Amino acid sequence: MNSYLEAKGISILPQIENLLQLPDIHRDIDNQLWIVDEKVAKLSTFSKVSPPHMYLVSSGEKLKDIDQFPQHIKKVIHLTETIATRKLKIVAVGGGSVGDFAGFIASILRRGVELIHIPTTWLACIDSAHGGKTALNVESYKNQIGTFYPARKIFIIKDLLESQPSELKTDAYAELFKIALLKGETWIQDFLKDIPSLSTKNQVLWPYIQHAIEAKYFYIEADPKEALGIRTELNLGHTLAHILENTCGLRHGQAVGKGLHFAIAWSSQKYNLQNAENLHQALEAMGHSRQPIKIKEKQIQAGLARDKKLSDRDMLRFIFLPSIGKAKIDDVSFREFMVFATEQGWLL
Repeated sequence: MNSYLEAKGISILPQIENLLQLPDIHRDIDNQLWIVDEKVAKLSTFSKVSPPHMYLVSSGEKLKDIDQFPQHIKKVIHLTETIATRKLKIVAVGGGSVGDFAGFIASILRRGVELIHIPTTWLACIDSAHGGKTALNVESYKNQIGTFYPARKIFIIKDLLESQPSELKTDAYAELFKIALLKGETWIQDFLKDIPSLSTKNQVLWPYIQHAIEAKYFYIEADPKEALGIRTELNLGHTLAHILENTCGLRHGQAVGKGLHFAIAWSSQKYNLQNAENLHQALEAMGHSRQPIKIKEKQIQAGLARDKKLSDRDMLRFIFLPSIGKAKIDDVSFREFMVFATEQGWLL
């Protein structure tokens, strides 16, 4: 039992059946609408719970499309019409896209109802389930509409996560590595030592999951709505990552791995980051190749604009890593970004 996480409303449970023993779930299950990734609903693990009100959705960025949202919200309203507002809870069961979507619904339905997250991907359990960000997409512009609406409870269920495909665990390694880079030398050395065991021994992985969540809350509490720039450090590796998600269809974790390679290389050139080659090799050992993906300059420029990172002055905010445990947020020109991207072989 992790007392720090418990104080934040986060519980790590061995099995999904343990949910039904919790008052937050079993006592009020008739007053809950579970918004569930349809792939998760088909898992034998998930069949052990049977919520009476369930709305199945197809995960992915299309779920967050604002043009489809009116149909979704109408169905949600019909499914919850017999539940009193003060009792109604939305339970999000899925990865990042399901959490964004269900969280947004909870934040606006009847001017806001209680939200519970049950993240079902390793990436969501260490990242998107925490911090209260919700979002919808407008055309190809990601996360343009959203709210800050933290879940009251987050349940992380080991057997549900361990039943997921192995590539989803690889996706999470990139975010774990990002946190290790931000946290400092002791954290990164322990993590590098344990990399060979991460994929085969979940008992090695779980402590890092908990440490990563604790680390994320350090940033969330210091800068809850990203108004001070402190929480922006969590975007290390994400400038290029979001472009790759939009243009190449990479999963978020895959894209973050590429983005971290890019940030490490640029930090090495610009700030003389030490042992950069060891960091690249560690990422590769976790399944994240440093091989560039060829993209066009126009795609990069459009991706930065869509991601709200390019200003009118053609400047963008980039997170560098001058040393392990020390991030630096710089305003760099689009041209400077493109020169380095060209040197690294990213331009088509």
